[in-house]
Amino acid sequence: MKLLRKIAVLFLMLTSVSSLNAQISPKSVDDLMAYFKNNFQNLDPIEGAYDVNIEQWGENAYRQFPSETTNITMLIYKSLSGDFKIYRNDQITIKRIGITPAYNYNIFWEGSNVTDSKRFVLEEKSLFNVKYSIPDRQLRYDMGRNYQAGFKVNFVCSFIKTYPSYDMYVEKAEESKMDEMQLKEWTGTGFALKDGYVVTNYHVIENAKSISIQGVNGDFAKQYNATIVATDKYNDLALLQITDNSFKGFGTIPYSVKTTVSEVGEDIFVLGYPLTSTMGDEIKLTTGVISSKTGFQGDVSLYQISAPIQPGNSGGPLFDNKGNLVGIVNAKHKGVENVGYAIKTSYLKNLTESSISTSILPNNNQTAGLPLTGKVKSLKNYVFMISCSNQETNHIVSNNVSNNTNEGHQTYTQSNNYIEYPIIGSTTAEQAKIKSVRLTEEYTAIEIISNNQSGSGYYEWCNIDRNTYISANGKQYTMNKAEGIKIAPEKTYFTHAGQDITFTLYFPPLPESVKSINLIEKIDSDWKFYGIKIR
Repeated sequence: MKLLRKIAVLFLMLTSVSSLNAQISPKSVDDLMAYFKNNFQNLDPIEGAYDVNIEQWGENAYRQFPSETTNITMLIYKSLSGDFKIYRNDQITIKRIGITPAYNYNIFWEGSNVTDSKRFVLEEKSLFNVKYSIPDRQLRYDMGRNYQAGFKVNFVCSFIKTYPSYDMYVEKAEESKMDEMQLKEWTGTGFALKDGYVVTNYHVIENAKSISIQGVNGDFAKQYNATIVATDKYNDLALLQITDNSFKGFGTIPYSVKTTVSEVGEDIFVLGYPLTSTMGDEIKLTTGVISSKTGFQGDVSLYQISAPIQPGNSGGPLFDNKGNLVGIVNAKHKGVENVGYAIKTSYLKNLTESSISTSILPNNNQTAGLPLTGKVKSLKNYVFMISCSNQETNHIVSNNVSNNTNEGHQTYTQSNNYIEYPIIGSTTAEQAKIKSVRLTEEYTAIEIISNNQSGSGYYEWCNIDRNTYISANGKQYTMNKAEGIKIAPEKTYFTHAGQDITFTLYFPPLPESVKSINLIEKIDSDWKFYGIKIR
């Protein structure tokens, strides 16, 4: 369609023109590329060179015209105003929203004096998509008498950063490791939930390549290997699970998790393993009160507490005077005596419910009537020392992980090219789980189970977008085919409420260097899985 091509040319001109950079005056592409190279560690995550795939199509009330696809290169950098610009483009401005990975993509349409704003999230510091349509006023301006009411021109722009490259950051990190003596082992505290799950802080297990747990049932001679099941980096929580075949369970956990907000002035106590190198590995007790229902700088996710805490207390339990778990210790106020912080248990409940299909929060308080000495004696066998290392372990670690579901006990298994029930960092897909990932030289296959949890019969359905992709190390791999599920706009229907369907999505093969992937259906979809561990 000639008219659509004309508008597409206008768009490509728009994307190929900016105010001066905050630190340089970019007179050429070479200027900007040299700037990126020399300053890549200090750039905003959005800055860099991008390969941009632009899909465009027109439509009216009666039909959709065939789409056209174009690839161009865009250079994004910070301007003197503090906003982000595209080189040689005065009509697009990108603004970061606070210190989040979200940005606004603002397009000024000069002919109609209209500014259109679209929000996007920068994923993995290297990927984002923008969808928009040319405003009606601009179309009337461009088309004049040829404009017909209801005609639309739509764009989907997929950005993949190509420079600075992922390898540059990796190489710089390796150089830093060689220049500095890095901590190789460290400890924190954790505590028991049902079914072999253990809670600690995210910052305790961050960058750990091996995790072990001591003190189960009071036995410090035995170390159990653990794997990460789910994390909440923002709220500093991590959910682990003991993976040793020799583990026989915790038995009956003698405390309940209280998720209602505690009051200022309530007596509390903390159990943990602080400063084990100098204070020893015997469990330590400190007591105090809840000083405030908000934490540092008014953070509503935290309590402020007066119980003294030290490095190593991180991830430990905060109990009220009845022995209910009310928080998870995570920080102290540096330079201030007896001011610490603990994460409210409602955030722990959110993490467990979003990552585990059954309830794992203990609810049987057996210590309420005991004196403090009795409470400590009863509870200490369920509070553990978490030992972490950023070095690979030399001993063989069991690959079996218990996953309790409504169907009973399942086993997670892993081989070099097949991963069953892989560990997932986080997901927005409430009604789906990844059953397996298969890696071959010809393809990458992801098997998914989706549940009609809220369905009521034949009216419920699901499908998959044809542009679904996996991302890894700054690259996207678009889906080749799907088995067991229809590709949108076709639909796969459930036949009854609670029904499961299993389907498989196929993608191009991945390099052996890829350790984890993200699965994204599309930018506005609930089908997103982040941090899927495949090696």
